[in-house]
Amino acid sequence: MRFTIAALLAATAAMAIPTTTPEDSPSKVAKRGTIHTVWVGDTISPDNLQADVGDQVEFHFLPGVHSVVQSSYLDPCRSNGGFGSTSLSTPSDQNQNDMAFLISIKSKKRIWYYNGANDACQRGVVGAINSPENSKRSLEGFRRAAQTESRTVNSFEVKGGVLVQI
Repeated sequence: MRFTIAALLAATAAMAIPTTTPEDSPSKVAKRGTIHTVWVGDTISPDNLQADVGDQVEFHFLPGVHSVVQSSYLDPCRSNGGFGSTSLSTPSDQNQNDMAFLISIKSKKRIWYYNGANDACQRGVVGAINSPENSKRSLEGFRRAAQTESRTVNSFEVKGGVLVQI
């Protein structure tokens, strides 16, 4: 009996000894970011959102044919090779498509994108992630540039994100 008590006390004391780890060692605990919902239709809402590294953006598609395609500020209605959802067709009797397109935010850099279906981009159906509105490259400037484009280039493959069933 004395041996058992002594063993338990020794084990308890050993567990109480503090351990040190290097300050720069990565955490083993996964950090889950925020999931931002963006609605894509004849408009994009919200059309500008602030997202942190580790956050995800989930694009939901309203009735009609819609897609999201990443572009650049200087070439607003053409893919820059980043993400693309491909076109999703949603019947008018449904509130939204059964699929959503999910991307992960990997940096705080600005992301410009547009609705690649038909002529939506030229009609100003564009959006941004992490665009400060007080800069020279604002969402409204991106929208104005898109409205001067002669055509929209759509993405015909899913890339830079995943389609998920909702």
